[in-house]
Amino acid sequence: MENIPIEKMTIERLQVEMASCLDANEMALFSCVYLQTENAALKEQHRWIPVAEKLPDLIEGVSHPISKDIWIIMDGVAYKGYYSESCRFMIYSSYQPVHEYQDKITHWMSIPELPKEDG
Repeated sequence: MENIPIEKMTIERLQVEMASCLDANEMALFSCVYLQTENAALKEQHRWIPVAEKLPDLIEGVSHPISKDIWIIMDGVAYKGYYSESCRFMIYSSYQPVHEYQDKITHWMSIPELPKEDG
């Protein structure tokens, strides 16, 4: 079998690689721990992030650095928008900087990638 870094392997591939080393109980425990780790990573990727904790990453190499599209929570309502260094949070529905409302923005979240079509 080819050498693949463990973090790039699927659970099925890891099970094949580990099958000769582990008995059934150890294999079940290994699978459970692996899936818990994957679940925790996905939850971290798709969680509401408090603005006090972290601001969105900016796209580098553009004249006016902005973030990718994000969800923004303001006054308990989710809006689609983005973040920029110059204007801070921008909400698409208003197409205006929300300077006077910046203190009401509490959380943000990355918008997940669209599903890729098979074929």
